[in-house]
Order: sequence, then C-alpha cells, then structure tokens
Amino acid sequence: MTRPVVADRESERSQESEIDSGVVSIAEDAYRYGLQQVIFYVTRFNYTQKEDSDVFVGVNRLYYPNDGRPITADFTAVVTPNATTLYGQGVLDLQDDPIVIEMPEVTDRYFSLELMTQYGIFPLYAGNQFNGTDARSYLILLDDYEGEIPGDFPATDVVHAGTKTLLTIVRYALRDPTDESEIAYVNDLQEQTTITPLSE
Repeated sequence: MTRPVVADRESERSQESEIDSGVVSIAEDAYRYGLQQVIFYVTRFNYTQKEDSDVFVGVNRLYYPNDGRPITADFTAVVTPNATTLYGQGVLDLQDDPIVIEMPEVTDRYFSLELMTQYGIFPLYAGNQFNGTDARSYLILLDDYEGEIPGDFPATDVVHAGTKTLLTIVRYALRDPTDESEIAYVNDLQEQTTITPLSE
C-alpha cells in the first residue's frame, strides 16, 4: 500500500522540479530581455527629462561629459571611460520627424558615430574605420517612415532605426590630453557635429 503513495510523491516532486526549472528559465530570459530596456529608459530620462540630472541636455542634442574636457581619474559618471577620446552622447527622438546627423571631414584621427536602440541593437556604426574620412550626413528614420527622402543622401547614409528613440555616441580621438590646442581642435570637431530634425 505504501509503494503507490511513495511513487505519487516522487512524481509530484519531479513535476514541481520541472515547473521550478521552467519558471527559473522564464525569469532568466525576462531579466536578460528587460534589463537593457530598463537601463535605456533610465538613461533617456536622465538625458532628456530630469532637468537636475548631471547629464541633462534635452532631446536630439549632444551632451559632452566633463564639459568637453579630457576625462581624468576623478571622473566617475562613466565606469570605464576612454581617457584618449572626447565623447558626445545624446538621445534621438524620431516620433515626429527623422533626424539628420552631420559629421565633419576627419582625416587625421579616429572618430566614430554609433546609434543604439532600446534593445541594445546598433543600426549604425560609422567612422573612419567603417566608411572613410569624408564629411557625411546620416538620415535616421523610423522603419515605417513614408515621407520623402531627399535625393542627396546616399543609400548607405539612410539608417532605419528600429525604435522611436536611440542612444547616440560620438567619439573623437584626443592625442594629447594636456595640449590645449589639441583639445580646442577636437572641441571644434564636436561643434561641427550636429543633430537636426529633417524638416529643419
């Protein structure tokens, strides 16, 4: 009489174990999927809405960490910044209008432009190591955009975003962080890097 009861209990434990492992697997997948988006939304909030944030700059504008000055060891806003690069970061909003990012010609140093969706997907990597050193304009638009695209944008410079908001990062190499003329030169490149709604 006791053997069927023991077998039933073992069967129940086995089913509970399968359910537990299924729940754990779903929770792990949800965490991996959701964490990126939580971090993205917190970043977007700090850059575009929280006016007392150290990085607040508004929508479709670039924020320059450390006021465009070289990053030193006491800079803690980013965990592992590159001290030989000056950064610009911002959040693009494509809900009302496509965005045009313009970058100057840069022939003497590393530079890059990256766009990242809320899902951690990069629809654009651009820069001297990817597509040369000429000045370029990038048209960033939603996947379902139905408006006209100006004819002066090469197909390679039309980027379908995938999401309505994007994090953008611009980097220019800094050869000597103690040379004020070098810093001024890179700051000028940053000034020439613009974000403009297409309608404007």
